[in-house]
Amino acid sequence: MGALHIGTDDDGSIRVPAAFSGVFGMKPTHGRVPAYSESPMGDLSHIGPITRSVTDAALMLDTIARPDGRDWQSLPQEPRSFTTALDAGVSGLKVAWSCDPGFVNVDPEIHSLSARAAKRFQSLGVGLREPRYPN
Repeated sequence: MGALHIGTDDDGSIRVPAAFSGVFGMKPTHGRVPAYSESPMGDLSHIGPITRSVTDAALMLDTIARPDGRDWQSLPQEPRSFTTALDAGVSGLKVAWSCDPGFVNVDPEIHSLSARAAKRFQSLGVGLREPRYPN
């Protein structure tokens, strides 16, 4: 119902509901957003934004991603705003992509859509690597 929310993510608790709801959610690097008191899940739990857009999440991280002496694992503050690279595009990034997890068959329609998205990223300058899993 609101524009900015904080969630905790051990195993998809931010990202999955966000994807199902049409909003943006991310699990930042552990310690980027300090946690006090520590989660019962320890190092598995990350605190991150759930917002209406990527830009809102970056602005929110500018506020909540700061060191906290009560959390011995909190990271130093980033020297620049998280919004800095939003308009930089994806060219030069490296991405591993696979539609074959090696242990199940992927639906042909899902494979086709995913492959099309991967090719689109390549056309934008992303270095794409497709790992092969042993059968």
